[in-house]
Amino acid sequence: MNDLWDRRPWLEWSRLHGLRERMSIMLCGSYRPLPEMMLLARMRNFLGVEGCAQACLVKDAPDDSVGPPEASKKYLENSDVNFLVFTGAGMRHGLIRELAHVASSQ
Repeated sequence: MNDLWDRRPWLEWSRLHGLRERMSIMLCGSYRPLPEMMLLARMRNFLGVEGCAQACLVKDAPDDSVGPPEASKKYLENSDVNFLVFTGAGMRHGLIRELAHVASSQ
C-alpha cells in the first residue's frame, strides 16, 4: 500500500515537528470513573514529554467563572488540535455534548 505520508520529504516532517511546542491541544474525555481522568492526564503528560507544551484538559484551563460545559466549548473552538477520547468504561454524556458541538460548529 502506497501511503501519502511515506512520500513526504523529510524536510517537511522536521518543520511539522517544530510546530509541536506552539500548537494548543485539547484532550476531551470522561473524568468519571477516576481511572478515566487519570488516563487523560497520562495522555496529556505524554504529549508534554514529546514536546507538545500546550496540551491540556479542560480542568487545567484557567477558571473564567463559567461552568465546565461552556469552558469546554470555548477551548474546543480555540485550540489547534482536539482529541475526543471515548473509552468503554467512561461516562460519556459530556463528551457526547462536546462531539455534537464540534460536529455542528462551522
